[in-house]
Amino acid sequence: MGTEPLVLLPGRLCDARLFRAQVAGLAGLTEISIGDITVADSFEEIARAVLAAAPPRFALAGLSFGGIVAMEIMRQAPGRVTRLALLDANPGGNTPRHLADFEEQICQATASPADFLKLTTGLFYPQMVHPARLGDTELRDEVVAMALAVGPEAFVRQNRALQKRNPRWDDLPHISCPGLVLSGREDMVCPLSIQEDMARLIPGARLEIIEDCGHLSTMEQPGKVTEILKAWLLSGA
Repeated sequence: MGTEPLVLLPGRLCDARLFRAQVAGLAGLTEISIGDITVADSFEEIARAVLAAAPPRFALAGLSFGGIVAMEIMRQAPGRVTRLALLDANPGGNTPRHLADFEEQICQATASPADFLKLTTGLFYPQMVHPARLGDTELRDEVVAMALAVGPEAFVRQNRALQKRNPRWDDLPHISCPGLVLSGREDMVCPLSIQEDMARLIPGARLEIIEDCGHLSTMEQPGKVTEILKAWLLSGA
């Protein structure tokens, strides 16, 4: 194994299954671990917990919520990260509508198990994937299974963290390690325009756009994402 260890950070209501294909495809290249992004209700605390469990120096890739955690890790310990990949992420802050939506989701998630299930199937899954995947029962069942495994208590902590998040746009130009920004072209949660702006701000960052793909790029187009991450890990710059 000739490359630095890789830490992967899942998205909200996701667990290690989000990166199943990438772990399998990259296992011969490096040591891989999945950071726990459910442990606290602020990005600062989550980042500290991930750093406490991570190798001294490591490559870092985060999707969506995990991408925000990755940006906070870059703020806290930039010298420990050898390269950074942000997948379908958003460095922006909140609007009043965001705050209201997060609070409404908390109320629904904690109302009852049936309401939490309805949230995952009726709101979460349809927003996360390309429209052509709405009828993909195998993918839907796996995404819902992840959400149910994460559970409503962790979901509340994640939403509280989102409510308190700070914009990270001003941090991006200071990232000095090799950077990758990856986006599903049809991502409805973190639109492509945001990814393009991020890639322009991170010095030397590569932008990779995955066609026919929504927000959950690692599961919707696993082979393409794995190949891009492999090239990123093996790149000399």
